[in-house]
Amino acid sequence: MMHSRKGLTLIELLVVLLVILTLALIAIPPFMNARLRADVARVNQDLQYLESAIEFYYLDHKRYPESSDDTALSKSRSGNSDGDGLIRLTHPVKYIEHLPEDRFHDWTFLENADLIYHFGSGSPNGLKRREHIIAAWILVSVGPDNILNSKGIENFPFGTRVTEYNPDNGLRSEGDIVRYGGEWTHGDWFLNENRLKPADEVPNL
Repeated sequence: MMHSRKGLTLIELLVVLLVILTLALIAIPPFMNARLRADVARVNQDLQYLESAIEFYYLDHKRYPESSDDTALSKSRSGNSDGDGLIRLTHPVKYIEHLPEDRFHDWTFLENADLIYHFGSGSPNGLKRREHIIAAWILVSVGPDNILNSKGIENFPFGTRVTEYNPDNGLRSEGDIVRYGGEWTHGDWFLNENRLKPADEVPNL
């Protein structure tokens, strides 16, 4: 009397596992890339959201908020103190409901749970007066490489050196996701190693 086989042999089991592993290796990278693209899109949306609030603030006050610490939420919530920076967009007038956190984090600050976008402004605060005041601002996300590549953000647009993220160089390429506005051509700063000269030195195009 013949008995039917039950279960899989070791070789059959290994073949099944190999097929599953191969399918997983094929499927995971596109999924991770799709998630990364979604995070980049969300950051760009956040920066546009913040830009609108910053410009509305300027219309009311004729100046931009001063440079903001990336951990501002843990230090101040009044919106009335010198150096509150982006907090001014939430108190006492709500130009924005809440300050969004950067989806990409600078891992050297992991102990802080409220890493907002880096914000530099030509408007002075009570802690640090500048010789020249320019109505300009810059917002910076550390980008997919999770490293702040740009320098001197708080002094924008004086001596700031910005390295801009470009997905054409690879989704995880170095560089920061940036947005800037106001009279940014009136300063003296570098964008991707190119010096942006003051407006009176910019050639007519």
